[in-house]
This record gives sequence, C-alpha cells and structure tokens, in this order.
Amino acid sequence: MPMTSLNISLPEPLKQYVERQVASGDWGTPSEYVRELIRQDKERRLSNLEQDLVAAAKGRKIELPIAEIRRKGLIPALRERADSLRLDRLRRDIRDGLNSGPARPWSVTEMKREGRKRSV
Repeated sequence: MPMTSLNISLPEPLKQYVERQVASGDWGTPSEYVRELIRQDKERRLSNLEQDLVAAAKGRKIELPIAEIRRKGLIPALRERADSLRLDRLRRDIRDGLNSGPARPWSVTEMKREGRKRSV
C-alpha cells in the first residue's frame, strides 16, 4: 500500500514515550508504532461494534431506514443505533436500581464474602 505523510504534534512526555517504545526494539520507527496503534484501535472499534450488534440482535429487532443508511452510511448508522440501545439499557438499569429500594450500608469485605459464597 502506498504511504503518505501526516505530521502530528505531541506534548514532550508523549513524544518521549513513543521514543522509548521504538527504543524497546518492537518497532523500527515512530511511524510503525503509530500505525500499529491505529490498526489496533480500528480492530477494537470494529469488534465493539460487532459485539453491540450481536447483543442487539439477541434483543429487539434493529430497523434502519434505507434513507438513514444512504445519508449516514451503514457502519455509522449501525454504530449510532448500537449507542442508542446501550444508552436505553443504561437508563433501564439506573431506573431498576432506583426502584430497588433504599440503599443500605455495605463494606468491601462483606461484598467479597458474599461473592465467594456465590462462587462455591
């Protein structure tokens, strides 16, 4: 694939961090390191989108109007819908928590003890 150039500005601590990563020998140049970070980010985002879509498919049906897909593109439209479903789920969880009754005192030690009982 042909390469093009892109200049980026970094604060000194980040520049030094990149230089240390290159010096570790895992990457030959700062560009190789940044390209790898971008590839990893792209894979992570696609994986998250895929997981969201699978979770949504197990739930209610996802409907996307053709006009929305044409206007936004398929991936952005799906990502927006997945974000909306995640927000709906978060709102539902918050509402369930608020409706579960008054809060009661707790301790980390007690929570760990309860968790260990459940895992046995």
